[in-house]
Amino acid sequence: MTDDLNSALQLIASRLGINIADLTDRIAAPETAPTFSEYIAKLRTALPRTTTRNYSSYWRIIENAWGDRTLDEPTATEATDLIQRHRSRASRAPIPAVGAAQRQTWCPRYGASTVMPNSMV
Repeated sequence: MTDDLNSALQLIASRLGINIADLTDRIAAPETAPTFSEYIAKLRTALPRTTTRNYSSYWRIIENAWGDRTLDEPTATEATDLIQRHRSRASRAPIPAVGAAQRQTWCPRYGASTVMPNSMV
């Protein structure tokens, strides 16, 4: 970096009330995703009681299978496999409900959307 560019960046950063070290620290230490168990626990406390009651049995399936895994670990193929494994157990409930529960737990992975797209399940 040239001295002029470095000086300009430091001036802009100081006017914004930040320093270059603040920016580089964030790049060097990316935040790790929570585990499914940690995130589902947060969902249970944050969502309305009726929503929690509706999704609770599906979240248990996800927690039993992937509770100690982080949200960014499972692939779309693994999600499909999980749904298929529980298809016979979900005779009273439609399979898309398991997919909906997965989409609800994975929303942080896909940015600002509140629900993971159907095409990802």
